[in-house]
Amino acid sequence: MKALPVALALALPIAAAWRRLESPHFELVTDAGERTARTLLQRLEQIHSYAASQGGERTSPLPVRVYLFSSERDFAPLRQTPSTRGFFQGGPDRNYIAMLDGPDIHRVAFHEYAHLVLNHTAHPFPRWFEEGLAEYFSTLEAGDGRLRIGGVIPSHVRFLSHQPWMHAESMLAASRHSTADDSTQFYAQSWAVVHLLYARDRYRTKIDAFAQALSDGRSQAAAIEFAFGVTALELVNEARAYVVSGYFAIHEMPWEPPAAAAIVLRDLEGAKADLVRVELLLALKKDDIAEELLRRHGGRTTSESAAALGYLELSRRRFDLARAHFERAIASGGAEAAPYFEYAMLLRETGADAEMVESNLRKALERNPNHAEAHFLLGLAASQQDRHEDAMLHLERAAAILPRQSYFWHALAMARHRTGRVEEARRAAWRAREAATTPQERERADAAIELTGAPAAAPVAQTRPAVVVPESWRNRLGDSKVEGTLEHVDCLGRAARLRVRSGGRTFVLAVEQPGKVVLNSAGGGNFEFACGPQASRPIAVEYLAAKPAGAIDGEVTAIELK
Repeated sequence: MKALPVALALALPIAAAWRRLESPHFELVTDAGERTARTLLQRLEQIHSYAASQGGERTSPLPVRVYLFSSERDFAPLRQTPSTRGFFQGGPDRNYIAMLDGPDIHRVAFHEYAHLVLNHTAHPFPRWFEEGLAEYFSTLEAGDGRLRIGGVIPSHVRFLSHQPWMHAESMLAASRHSTADDSTQFYAQSWAVVHLLYARDRYRTKIDAFAQALSDGRSQAAAIEFAFGVTALELVNEARAYVVSGYFAIHEMPWEPPAAAAIVLRDLEGAKADLVRVELLLALKKDDIAEELLRRHGGRTTSESAAALGYLELSRRRFDLARAHFERAIASGGAEAAPYFEYAMLLRETGADAEMVESNLRKALERNPNHAEAHFLLGLAASQQDRHEDAMLHLERAAAILPRQSYFWHALAMARHRTGRVEEARRAAWRAREAATTPQERERADAAIELTGAPAAAPVAQTRPAVVVPESWRNRLGDSKVEGTLEHVDCLGRAARLRVRSGGRTFVLAVEQPGKVVLNSAGGGNFEFACGPQASRPIAVEYLAAKPAGAIDGEVTAIELK
């Protein structure tokens, strides 16, 4: 067997006593002390109670698993930067929080829980605002019948008092998809600005207006000036003066704490502990470490180990092997929702009978009624079969679970429009606009808003997938076109890559969200592509050209088979 790289070998967790603790709203997996674990769970139940008191939509509709690592050695391979003490990872079937034990563990836990809550709100705020808000709420404290929010974070105050501040433009430019801004400076300054916004009535009362201005398409700088009446630079300068003043407004309110949560403790023997960590590693795409843990696990096949192998093969695009592992996971009994969902996706991508696909999606929902992607796909299938009421039920549920998915709202807007529910369709189209994070999503949402402004025609039998971009949109979506032969389809989970040969070169075109691509065939009717090499099928593809061009030539908006 090929020797493991030294860095990988060092990254592998050493033997430790792992436990699983369960409270009403959390599952905690840890090798830290039992007392530490129980206290952390009780604190998490407190912040859950506070979030629930602010409205049911402010808590997680998905199961939450928390990983608490006692060892820097075990946690280091998971972190994005050396300074990371914790992180939140969302998923279609479960939400994850992972942390390294330490003196500030409760503040870290509250920070990541704030990110979890934000993930289930409709509009993504700028990164500085979300990180600042998470830091602001990380100081939540309860005692003596009072709840306190906005406590001072001494390390941030020390840093901001002695180090230069980021320019306002740099703070606004921070991307949620980059770790380049994961610095003490960025977190401290974001916290100070958000703390100021909540400290001043003239700002706190305008936070909703700030969110609406962003939803309307204004830039961050324009939204700040519109809502708060100051420029971004003036806001940062005022935050600097706020820190220098040394006075930080702490909000207090009466609060009835929840009764101590019942906690169930179970020891995890080695194999179970490995598998529960493999799940997190695969969610983080740490495939090499996950594979080594699976290899160490060995032993008999369980639904968990078979599913883990399926995810591993899926990430490596070995779809036949992945399908076989998911079949074993399901046959072993006790499989959770995710194996059924991924198995359904593999069946769908290889042209299996639609009823088999839908059957496995329904089984996924039996195991997790809040699996948003399963609801979405069942909604599309129902819409295609003219079962519009069923379609709307599934699409409404998907959008309620993960409201930041613009394409959920777009599909719901179209389904409502086809049944003549004009106002409801228009509201969904606006929600698609609010949740949009790319120019393409904003353009589609704007077109849906325009479409839903007029009465819908009577529903007619569908000969193509139900969620189809109307003819009048097509030129707005695609700015380039290539005609040639389809040589290969690379299946990448829910996405795909088309390789089209034309004019002596191969175009590589991304299908990021298949449900949004317009499909046409010369003979009418439905068609699906199988993964892998194609029999040189004549094809025309409209796409949005990548700018600048790179490994991908563009994103597919429409496909026509000649």
